[in-house]
Amino acid sequence: MILIQSTQELRDNLQDIANLKRFGFDTETTGLCPHINKLLSIQVGNIEKQYIIDCRKVNPSPLKKIFEDKTIIKYCANGSFDYKFLLKHDIWAKGFYDVLNAERILYAGVERYEIRNRWSLDALSRKYLNKKLDKETRKSFINYKGEFTEEQLDYMVQDVIMPLRIFKEQRDKLRSQGLMKTFHLETEVLQVFAQMEFNGMYLNKNKWLSLYKRNLIDCKKYKGESKELFRDVLSNNLLNEVDLNLNSDPQMAYGFKRLGYDLDSYGEDKISVEIPKSIHKPILKFRQYEKALSTYGLSWVSKINPITNRIHSSIYQVGTSTGRPAGRNPNPLNIPKEDKYRFCFMAQEESSMLLTNDISGQEISIMVELSGEQSWLDAIKKGESIHSLVGSKLFSLITGKEIIVDKSNKTTELFGTKIKNKDLYDITKGINFGLAYGAGPMKIMEQCRSVGINCDMDQAKEIVDAHKKICPNVHRMLEEKRNFVLENEYAISLGGRKRYFSYPKINEMKGNDHKEKFKNFQRTIHAIRREGGNFYVQASAADEIKRAMVFLADEIEKKNKRNELLFLLCQYDELVLESKNNHEENQQIVQDCMIRGQEYYQHTVPAIVDGKISKTWQK
Repeated sequence: MILIQSTQELRDNLQDIANLKRFGFDTETTGLCPHINKLLSIQVGNIEKQYIIDCRKVNPSPLKKIFEDKTIIKYCANGSFDYKFLLKHDIWAKGFYDVLNAERILYAGVERYEIRNRWSLDALSRKYLNKKLDKETRKSFINYKGEFTEEQLDYMVQDVIMPLRIFKEQRDKLRSQGLMKTFHLETEVLQVFAQMEFNGMYLNKNKWLSLYKRNLIDCKKYKGESKELFRDVLSNNLLNEVDLNLNSDPQMAYGFKRLGYDLDSYGEDKISVEIPKSIHKPILKFRQYEKALSTYGLSWVSKINPITNRIHSSIYQVGTSTGRPAGRNPNPLNIPKEDKYRFCFMAQEESSMLLTNDISGQEISIMVELSGEQSWLDAIKKGESIHSLVGSKLFSLITGKEIIVDKSNKTTELFGTKIKNKDLYDITKGINFGLAYGAGPMKIMEQCRSVGINCDMDQAKEIVDAHKKICPNVHRMLEEKRNFVLENEYAISLGGRKRYFSYPKINEMKGNDHKEKFKNFQRTIHAIRREGGNFYVQASAADEIKRAMVFLADEIEKKNKRNELLFLLCQYDELVLESKNNHEENQQIVQDCMIRGQEYYQHTVPAIVDGKISKTWQK
């Protein structure tokens, strides 16, 4: 091990480091935030030789050329964290082979993603090397100022060696399972997600607090209205309020029963269908605003960085088994599409603008690509709405008379109920997407009842059967994909990403007898078919948007726009960037790359990108 404590020593060893071509890599820092905390050290090396660079004494800029060379592979764990601290020193690194991302790709569907301690260097070290990390030594770097101890230096050396040894075990599995292409995509896009975390988003504090206060007023209003519904059937407390906890399922069950509604569950889907709108509306509104207060409340303001005045969330680039990202602390991917929330996020500088773009009808276009449904393809090419096309054919077939489904307020009679065309449009949209995600007649019946259509199970089945006649290739494709999953125990996206399933065994199912075990077995099979069909669409969508991000990062570098065009957020099919100037030109660059990302995987369906240039985040 070589400890480098001067810039000249770094220069003297620079060529030897470059000659490694592939090396393990890690950093130590005084904390988690690159805008507040400091870079303590950078350590690189292979199994035989390691270099520890004390960044308190050494300017790391001579490493810039090595780290920005994508042909030099850097093996790491949680590389996006290290990337951000390098970026603080104007090092735009490439070629990070992250063993945590590799593990998530290899075991998508096998391990639960939400259990974070399964996705750490310590967990992988135990699994592959039978070695436990010294967590106490890791904690010792926080706000550390003294000379590095022998324990700390040994810890740094192990952090270099372990990713090398772990990836050696992972590499053969990635190759044998045909996942190297997916791994390389995640390797290339890692830098973009790290930049998003580093850049953050500007949240207008005053607008957010004003929204919070309005939500608080509405929450109290609907809480009072909800309780009043039960005044005649429940007792009052000392304050003359109805004695009812709206968040208690047992109390709500008792209250509904006193009103004459004896349900087996009290979720939104259930009560919106089984209980009159005059009763369920204020209750659902209360739940909606209460959730908004907890999810999009004061905690967001507390997360504003004191240095940048921006929100810097943690984003896991392989955050789900479909390959889509996940966020936390706080989660920007859950921000509703409503303007009242999005308008709080703004371009921070006076001359800057936000560029918001999304792939139009991405999931539908993937279904067309996979199925070859000609009528859907023709509609896309003509710029027509698939939901209008399908809805018009669907409800005309069911009623035996011509019905035009659009977004208007014109009314049509269906199953004895007058219904607005725009509600039929929304139902059709729900059916088109829902069938891809495994929705059956029960879900369609609930959708119909939620907009006031008195639909029973037989009529819901009639809708499904009619949809199969109108869109035969879509249903054939979905059935083939679901059967493939059951036969092969994995699903595969357009880009080659995989999600694994385990075929259940009846005798291993929960249940007191064979009948109960068999019922749970059938439920599990249904879930596998549903999730498998869903995967083909969502995972392909993840591949497309990530490929677009890779193309865009390359264009930004080629056009020397690193400090002019900043990545802020990827919310599923949508990209948000901040443009410092040349907004129209930058918008065209973004849209061209998003089209290329879709066309990389889809060769039949024309790619369409919708976008806006505005001061606030707008859909």
